[in-house]
Amino acid sequence: MAGIKRFEDFEIWKAARELTKQVCQLSETGRLGKDFGVKDQMRRASVSIMSNIDVNCLDKDQFQEMHNMISKCTRQISVFMKYLQGSKIRSRI
Repeated sequence: MAGIKRFEDFEIWKAARELTKQVCQLSETGRLGKDFGVKDQMRRASVSIMSNIDVNCLDKDQFQEMHNMISKCTRQISVFMKYLQGSKIRSRI
């Protein structure tokens, strides 16, 4: 990991920061902007991703296990989103 001197140098942290910016921007408009509970929850969740990136908290095996779980969740969320896009179910947001 040459060139990594602090957690902010990790690409994952940079991606999480960009996600947080997008969540904050998107949650300012439309119905989402008026639903303060959901808006706050989404913002806290996105900030939590950035806040929980710590180089020293996991060993290699723990990291791999966490990575596998995150990958599984990502795939499931993607499938669910595709299902919702094709269904007549509409979000209240």
